[in-house]
Amino acid sequence: MKFIMGLLLLLNFISCNQKNFILEEELAFTNNFQMNELYQGSKGVYEPKNTWLLLFTFNDYCYFYKTPFNKSLGEYRVTKRSSGKCSFNDDAILSKEGISDFKMNLHVQDKIKLNLIIDGESVNYPLLNHTVSKKFSPFNNQLKKSYFDNVFVNGGLDYLKSKTLKSGTLCHGVNIECKDVVKYKCDLCEEGSYEVVDFNCAQGGSKFCGKDKCGTKNQPACPRGYKVLDTKFPSLCFNGSPAGFCSPGLSTFCNDEGILICL
Repeated sequence: MKFIMGLLLLLNFISCNQKNFILEEELAFTNNFQMNELYQGSKGVYEPKNTWLLLFTFNDYCYFYKTPFNKSLGEYRVTKRSSGKCSFNDDAILSKEGISDFKMNLHVQDKIKLNLIIDGESVNYPLLNHTVSKKFSPFNNQLKKSYFDNVFVNGGLDYLKSKTLKSGTLCHGVNIECKDVVKYKCDLCEEGSYEVVDFNCAQGGSKFCGKDKCGTKNQPACPRGYKVLDTKFPSLCFNGSPAGFCSPGLSTFCNDEGILICL
């Protein structure tokens, strides 16, 4: 009985902590806001498709967004750092599914505000602990990373040239146990990224940099949804596998590299 009561108290404590998480308050008083500038702007966050992107971090939290792909809509997740690292696989403290349009901007005037526009609904989040350090004109701004105190923004041509990944590079690798053998870095791909069918993992299969040509001849098969497939096979790469689909007239085959392709 004592064990059951203790378990109930623990679950209630966890539930209360989750309910007490308010994104606006956390952002307002954070001292370590970091944002990925690659994904801000009026065009929205659409590429790479079907990919979890780390958009920004604050306090001990990480804000991820998964881009839409075909009929699968977007989703955002706020997770808590584990051992100082961010992972979209961790339990979500805050999340929303079914997103078709996502935009992110940083407004710098008298005060700094993070602006998120989700399916046309715009919300501003003031960053009260961050201030503009000085004003720069387009001609004298020589900073490559940040132009306001305590806010780190990834950017700058030199930075991008040294960090981007070429097409064909494995940017996220998983093994048969669904463990990451290559840490996720697909947000650095120059021409987007695509997922292949290899192992049956909730986070999807391995991913490569490059334009997505799935379903065409001699190219990777287009992955079906993990929940749609609903199978317990650890490996999905075998001839005729239903885990991927191809253009009319083509069938799925497992190549020598363990990737499902269309022939």
